[in-house]
Parts: sequence; C-alpha cells; structure tokens
Amino acid sequence: MKNSSILLSLLLSVTLFSSKADAFWWLFGKTKDDVRFTYLNINNMPFDQSSNEITFYQDQLQNGIIEIRGRAVAGRARIGSVQISLDDKESWQPATLNDDGAFNFKFRPVTDKTYKIYIEAMETAGKTNEISETYKEVKVSKHDISSSVIEFMNKLCNFYMQKNQHAFMELVSKDFLGDEAVLDRAIRSDFDLFLNIDLRYRINSIAMDGNGGVFVAIYYNRRAAIAFDGRTYIDQGLTEFVLTPTGSKLELYSMKQPVIFGVSYASEIASGVVQSDDNNSVLKINTQGGVSVGPVSGMEISQGKVKAQNLRLGSHMGYRFDEGRAYEIWRDDNWDIALQFEVDDKFKIFFNGMGTHEVLDLGIGTLEDHLVAPEFGYAAVEFIELTTRGKVFVIKLRNGNYVLLEFVDYDNSDQSAQFRFKYQPDGSRDF
Repeated sequence: MKNSSILLSLLLSVTLFSSKADAFWWLFGKTKDDVRFTYLNINNMPFDQSSNEITFYQDQLQNGIIEIRGRAVAGRARIGSVQISLDDKESWQPATLNDDGAFNFKFRPVTDKTYKIYIEAMETAGKTNEISETYKEVKVSKHDISSSVIEFMNKLCNFYMQKNQHAFMELVSKDFLGDEAVLDRAIRSDFDLFLNIDLRYRINSIAMDGNGGVFVAIYYNRRAAIAFDGRTYIDQGLTEFVLTPTGSKLELYSMKQPVIFGVSYASEIASGVVQSDDNNSVLKINTQGGVSVGPVSGMEISQGKVKAQNLRLGSHMGYRFDEGRAYEIWRDDNWDIALQFEVDDKFKIFFNGMGTHEVLDLGIGTLEDHLVAPEFGYAAVEFIELTTRGKVFVIKLRNGNYVLLEFVDYDNSDQSAQFRFKYQPDGSRDF
C-alpha cells in the first residue's frame, strides 16, 4: 500500500519543470526514425539560434563563400542524400555527404541578392526531414560593421589581459545568457588563477540576424601562466560570440565553448559548444583548479575521466546509480530515477524515490557537451515528461553525488526508453 500511494501521488503531480529547448523540436525529431539534424550551421552560425533572416557582410566572407554544414541522422536508417535550394525550392543542388550523415555545401553569393534557403536530407527509403523548418533568408551586404566589432573585441581582450574587472564587465549585457553574476565570478577566478594572459584573435565571420543579434566567430590563440606553479599553457581554437547593439554600442550577450573569458567556470557560462576540428587543444580548468589542454568535448579530472554508460528502462522500472542496479519500483522504493509509460503514449521520468534529488535541465545536446556540472540552478522536481530527444539533465543525488543524464530515444512498442549517463561518485562536479 505504501508503494502504491507513493506511485499514485507521483502520477498526480504537476510538473514544475519546463524547457526553452522544446522550441527547437524540429532539430531532434518526433519519432526515433525521423530524419533530423544533430547540428546545422551556416558560416558557423547555428540555425536554431538565429532568426529566419540573416545578413552577412561581404568583407567578412572568407574567399567570398557561404558554407552550410551539418549532420543528418535517421534512427537506424542511413542518409542517402542532402540537397540545398537557394531559390525558394525552385531548384536543388547536392551537398557533399559523408557516410556518417555529415555534409557541407558552399556557394558564392551576389551582394544584395536574397537567397531563400531550404535543406532536404533524405534517408535511403525516401523519408525526409521537415524541409519547411530549415528555411532561411540570407543576403550579403556591402555595409561594413567589422570595424565596430573589431573595436569591441579589442576592448574585451585588452581589459581581460589587463585584469580590469570593472571595465570588462561594463561591456557585458545585463541579459547575458550565462548569467552576468556567474560570468563576473568566473572572470575574477581567472584573474586569480593566471599570472598573465596573452590573447590573440582574428575574425572568422560576422553576421546579423533579423533580431539584431551580431554573430561573431573568431580563431584565437592564448598563452597563460598559472599562478600556483608558474607553468605556461598554450591553447587555440575556434569559438563564437553573440553581441547585441544597445544604442550606439555593442554588448556581450553570449559565448560558446571553448570560452576565452571566464574559463574557470566555462560550462556554467557557455551557451553551447562549437563543433570544430580546430578545438582539439583547448585550455580547461576542473573544479579542483587542475589545468589541462585537450579537446573541448572532454575534461581530465582528478580521479580519472568519467565514462558514459548506456541505460534502457522499461515502464515501472527504477534505477539506482551508486549500485548500478535496475529493478521494478514496487519491489523497492530506494531508486534514483524511474520510468512511467502513460496511456497517451507519453513517457515520464520520475526522480527521488524515497529521497530528495535536485534536477537542472541543460537543454538539447550530448553528455560530451558538459565538462562540469553547474553549481547553481537546481530545483526539486517529481517528474519530467520526455518529449524531446537529445535533452540532457544533471541530477544532484541525495548522497551529494552528481549524474549527467541524456535522453536518447524511446520505443512505444515495448514501452521502454534509452538513456546515456555519467555518474560521478566522488562528489565533484567534474565529468
């Protein structure tokens, strides 16, 4: 009776947890075999973070070229073709496609002409993505904003290298996406950690979307001497910023990994990760202050790298992370997460069991996007409805340990769901 009462109270609970990432439903599809994109960029600008109208600037196009890059997947099926329309679906041109679904397409635009772009990815059985949801209007302007962007980026870099905390934060928007207060703390921590910083960059691309956001991609190289041992680290990579015009000036609105400002709290202030082969030698700081250089998708930690594990749960099955054990929930109340299949073909994942866990929604991505679990922002919730594949959550367990949990897929036929997770048993937030 006790177990039944607990389960009934959970089923009647109202979810307290919502996600802005549901707006990007198209990105990861509605069923396991839908054709969808794991990433989709135009000149390094993510499709899902820009409006339908994008303006590039002629002086910032490398060799006068616009490039569309992405990766299409379709469950167990193979992607057979990707093609691009630049003229509102009047004609189509093939993209260069790899076996894993990664593709790229380049074209040389004409100034002040509007390109109405659609992208079609087709799996070998003929099923395609939702083509209408890839629509972008792109044009190239002769207007030069690069001088304003370069002036702003020079100020950011100079104030950072000079360790001028106040002047640096004056350039940051009050609406900074990673939380202005956390960035302020991260910058202060950097200044304590580094004896000196030498930072150089060059602009890769500049674009403006229809909402006025200025997207800036830069290549950087950095040399930083560490205060506690005097050792010098050198790293380099490709990263992205979004700037917002405020009156006659620009302000910093968001940054992606690899971050070049606030590296001490990189995972807490970054709005995402730049997927690039250039990001294999990136400076990383763990929560114990350890310093390393390596790929942006990984993090060395004091007790070894935490490996991702696969987990499939059926309805009314629970799982306990410290024991690595799955079992039926009515046999034992001491589970960490449990799966419930609803009559309307929906899945819910329940937290807590007989204890109190706290959960934070990290949005769409993978386990590898998150190097360190955030310190703040958690909330006690009873359940979350699983609707969007690729959602990642971090769970602070009742024993003080942390779990990164990625929702991969579900199967209505056998009422099961597939997850990936990383369990950190040492109480740290490093993954």
